[in-house]
Amino acid sequence: MGALYPYHQSLADKHHGFIVVDDSLKPPPERMTSSLSLMQTAEAAVLLFVGEAKRKAFEKFNDAVCPAAACPEKLVLAIKDATVFTDLS
Repeated sequence: MGALYPYHQSLADKHHGFIVVDDSLKPPPERMTSSLSLMQTAEAAVLLFVGEAKRKAFEKFNDAVCPAAACPEKLVLAIKDATVFTDLS
């Protein structure tokens, strides 16, 4: 997944291609990422949750009641060939 953050306006961007984000929630604030529409055309996806810093994100990803707006990583599940890797248990 690119730099799509929970509840960020980039999730609603209708552009099909790459988008520039100037208010990323993590440094640096300026990033270029795939739009949601472009990501949804992928035939395969790999999602990584590596290290303790990603534990909270991994828990949200596995929480069935957590909406995709709060956990954009869940959008990967719509991709036909999606694989999730983690070192967390």
